[in-house]
Amino acid sequence: MSVAVALWIDDADYIDDRSEEALDYLLSMLERLGIRATFKLAGEKIRTLEKHGRLDLIEKLCLHDLCYHSDLHSFHPTVAEYTEPLTFHQGAAEFEAREMKGFYDLRRITGKEIVGYGQPGESWSPDVFPVLKKNGADVNLDDHFILNVDGMAFSYGGVLNFNSIRRIQRYDYHDISALRPAEEEFDRLAGMDFGRDYPEKVRLFSVFYHPSEFFSAEFLGDYYNFREGKNLAYNEDGSFVGYTMPPGLDPDTEHRYMERVGDYLSYMISKGARFVTASALTEMHFRRGRDIESSDVREMAACFAEGSISFYDIGGEYVSPSEAFLLIAESLGGKPLTTFLLYGPESREQSVFGPEDTVSSEQVVRAMLEYDWIGGYPQLRSLYSVGNTMLTPTDLCCTAAFMLHNGVRLCHPVHGTLACEQYVRGSSDWSGRWLFGRPFHVPNTYEKTRLQCWTLKPVRF
Repeated sequence: MSVAVALWIDDADYIDDRSEEALDYLLSMLERLGIRATFKLAGEKIRTLEKHGRLDLIEKLCLHDLCYHSDLHSFHPTVAEYTEPLTFHQGAAEFEAREMKGFYDLRRITGKEIVGYGQPGESWSPDVFPVLKKNGADVNLDDHFILNVDGMAFSYGGVLNFNSIRRIQRYDYHDISALRPAEEEFDRLAGMDFGRDYPEKVRLFSVFYHPSEFFSAEFLGDYYNFREGKNLAYNEDGSFVGYTMPPGLDPDTEHRYMERVGDYLSYMISKGARFVTASALTEMHFRRGRDIESSDVREMAACFAEGSISFYDIGGEYVSPSEAFLLIAESLGGKPLTTFLLYGPESREQSVFGPEDTVSSEQVVRAMLEYDWIGGYPQLRSLYSVGNTMLTPTDLCCTAAFMLHNGVRLCHPVHGTLACEQYVRGSSDWSGRWLFGRPFHVPNTYEKTRLQCWTLKPVRF
């Protein structure tokens, strides 16, 4: 058993020049400690550093992993705000149109591949994942309450996610007496095994800070200027009108706070923890190390035949429901067993069939191997034409599982549910959360998040 710490630093303050000096001090401290972190940068932030001639900071940033943090971060409408009324396809296209300029600027200015993403604030949307995946951003290193798989890391939308993992920590550096309790909490969590079905081989911590929080008495300038839906005027020359400078701290206090965080990180090192970046995380998780066999698929089909679909453990590595959908179709059709990323359907529909209707295994397999497409990736259809019936992907998958498990070639459609939708948590009323105005409700975001649970599977470390 080992302990690993993913330290991520979010920097989206592109207006207040004090943020550059805080970033410089933080980068120097990490270099002194020998820590490589993951920096998540807004597009406007990296453009501002380029415009200010801060090649020194850009070079230091390139010693770490880089992730994308949206183009303008808190500037309204944010990602969740503009994707909420849109379909999954429309939201992905809108995210690509609005946000990818910043992504490409970050890659161009730094000369580095951008390995991941994190939503601005609490502005979650499932629509971003096909666009991120297409552009090689394979990690979502952030935190959000909307998806929680028993505190485990998970794959969702084809991207490795760390939302709501059990060992996410922040030491409150304002109070020096809080250091020892933070160290004790680190020891406590490092000593606990949170494995779902297997012991953890790596006990993974997620720790995050923002350069701007160290010099501002109001936590972040974003909070001060954009909270509860407030906005600034954005000029074509890239300048902002109406920015209110948050009250600041003196440099000595600012540096003292960062050094306290440094002491906290040093304690982790002294306890044998290693610091890992976003790209390293994609290589660390458990892999089954063998091919999936037909007996594995038959056992899985036996579980799904009663009408409940979820991720499934094969040889210690989970397959997502959509991967299970493929494997059952291939096995039923006598085809080679393969898996690939298959997004969830666009909408939730109802199957249409009569009490006497039956479907054949040939019809079922033919339907299951037909796809829609999003961003160059296959996607489950919302409804499938199967003989004289119209079946949802859940009903189609459970029907195929029933056939495979019972060895029949003809049967009445089986009703199914996607059980892992239960991991979508919290209320769709986001009114008054610091970034959003009142009222702000996101029922469509919740529904799209549930539909993309077809891609959900826990990831073991």
